[in-house]
Amino acid sequence: MDTSTTIAYRAQHKRRFSWMPWLYHARKPRHDAWAAAWQREVQDELMHLETVTLGKDCFIAPEAKIFAEPGRAIILGEGCSVAAEAFLHGPIRAGSRVSFNARVTADGGRAA
Repeated sequence: MDTSTTIAYRAQHKRRFSWMPWLYHARKPRHDAWAAAWQREVQDELMHLETVTLGKDCFIAPEAKIFAEPGRAIILGEGCSVAAEAFLHGPIRAGSRVSFNARVTADGGRAA
């Protein structure tokens, strides 16, 4: 595959993972390096901007809308997934392997 094809393929695969995050958790070893680096970037930005704690091996679609200001934290356990266009507003605490599918709305209600 030439460089432009590889870039286009990865962009398409990122969209696929965003809408079907279970595929991220079942990804093939050939995708591990770029997919893990991409998720680190997405998650680092989210945790910098919002009061979010993520367990190991979570997947966050960059198209997800996640809002967790101080006093309204979002805590996701190991292996959780948040798909494209999901809307999460804290406070929310999810255990391991919880999936917020595409276009779901989850609002934690009153601040804790």
